[in-house]
Amino acid sequence: MNDDYSWDERINDFISILHNKNVNKSISTKKIFSSLSLLSNLVILFFLENEEKSITKKDDIFTRIKNRVKNIISQEIIDTEIDQQIKNLQPIKKLLLEYLVIQN
Repeated sequence: MNDDYSWDERINDFISILHNKNVNKSISTKKIFSSLSLLSNLVILFFLENEEKSITKKDDIFTRIKNRVKNIISQEIIDTEIDQQIKNLQPIKKLLLEYLVIQN
């Protein structure tokens, strides 16, 4: 990955990918972008280094994100807010994973 490729550029690229997928599949834009700030946070968390050895590349992307946030926020928030938002992101799970793999 190019070190000059800033976070803002990466998230803008991802938003463009989502937009293009949305246009091609005629999915409601409101539905996909309603969780944009959460999506940004999830992507940031994915890029943070994680010391924990229990997280493997075989883990589901959302499992990996939840494992990374457990040292940052309370388990109660994970159980309510993040689990609910992850359900909302399931329709774009494959696209999110592809983007993160490309960027990582």
